[in-house]
Formats: sequence, structure tokens, C-alpha cells
Amino acid sequence: MTYARSRLWLGMTAVGTITLTAMALLASQLHSNALQVASGADGWEFMLLVVAVGLWAAVLFPFDFVGGYLLPKHFQRAAPPLSRFALGWMRGVLVQSGLIALLLWCILQAAQIGGLLAAIGTVIVTQLSLVACQKHVAAMVGYSFCRD
Repeated sequence: MTYARSRLWLGMTAVGTITLTAMALLASQLHSNALQVASGADGWEFMLLVVAVGLWAAVLFPFDFVGGYLLPKHFQRAAPPLSRFALGWMRGVLVQSGLIALLLWCILQAAQIGGLLAAIGTVIVTQLSLVACQKHVAAMVGYSFCRD
């Protein structure tokens, strides 16, 4: 199997895993139980979002590791040492997860304060801001193992 085909299969498997996990959560209604417990407590809602995003990152970690470290090594592509990979991965996950949790919390707060239209407006402003700042976000999340 080629490097490109291996990455394709890895990506499809990751998407399938997330899709099946989401379907299982929806079918079991576990998410609604957690939301009922946290409803109305701003700190708890934010922590719930942080935990959810953290679980999402944990589920995706094996795919990140295989695609970012094992496959490049196997196919003799440029790959960082394991310690640099781990530090770069942690940096990216912390920045991206923190940003995701913060923006989700902002959308949730807008919905609670102003209703559906406020939430939609917040999503639009958030998306436009992310597009405008994508170079800066990529620089914060990104990591080059070639740097010394």
C-alpha cells in the first residue's frame, strides 16, 4: 500500500470512528444527561465543553500518532523524533482544543442570552473571524519539526 493510500484509509477510519461515536452518543442520550446536570451553571458548562473537546482529542490521538509519526517513519518520509512529535502534538491540541471550547462556550452563552438569532450571529462572526485570522491560528497550532 502506498503512503497516500495509507493516509486515505487512516482518514476514512478516523471520520468513521467519530461518526459512529456520535451516533452511539445520540442513541444512548448520554450527552443530554450531562447537559441537564450542567444547565445554568456557567463554570460547569464551560468545564463540560472542555471535557467533551478533551475526549474528542483523546479519541483522535491514535490517528494523529499513526498519521503524524508512524506512517512517515514506515514510508521513510521526514518524521520528527518522538519527543518533538509529542511536544508539537500537545501544543497543537492544547491551542486548538482551547479555542474550540472557548468559541463553543461563546455560542452557548449567546444562545442562552439572546436566543437562536444571537447564536446564529455568533457563529457567523466566529467563522468570519476564524477566516480573517486563519494565518495566526495556524501559526499557533502548527509546528515544524525542522526548526532548531
